[in-house]
Amino acid sequence: VGSNVQGERVWYGMDPNLTVLRNEDNPIDLLLTRYGGFNCAQSSNKSYTNVVFPATVTLGDGRIMATGGFTQVDGDHLVIGNASSLGVIYDPKSGQVSEPFDMQSENGRAGHTMVYIPDLEGASSGHVLIIGGMTRLRVDEKSAFPFRPSANKEHVRNDVLLYDIDANSFTVIEEPMHRKRAFPKA
Repeated sequence: VGSNVQGERVWYGMDPNLTVLRNEDNPIDLLLTRYGGFNCAQSSNKSYTNVVFPATVTLGDGRIMATGGFTQVDGDHLVIGNASSLGVIYDPKSGQVSEPFDMQSENGRAGHTMVYIPDLEGASSGHVLIIGGMTRLRVDEKSAFPFRPSANKEHVRNDVLLYDIDANSFTVIEEPMHRKRAFPKA
């Protein structure tokens, strides 16, 4: 946890596998998340911009797909909401961001994960599995990891989508997961 000059906590970083040794150099790679005033991913298209906790995955051709994310932060009540159902694909070779597309799911999601599944026979560009996530999140400053879904998990998702890259279409997997998943790891 980091503080500003007024002593307010403004940065949060966590790695459960990190060991810091006293009186020794401890080189680390560090990504800090803004705590309170969230930093957001940017897109030139205004319909998919300023999102918190989107999911990203690298596709087989090197492009990067980003979906979902929260688009509203209520700092007074420490709630993050308005989960987006939009996504974009970024091409690092050209620097171009696609027009936003809709995941066609009933609610948007954030804090979800995506897995690229290549077509092993090379007949298509493959698929992306989109797993879980949340529609709303609250911040608990007393928790070791301050971002948590509500206690009753009513805002946590247990559905799974499959994105067909070539067809640019989403299919809801009929059988939902047995447990709801927020910030799942693949």
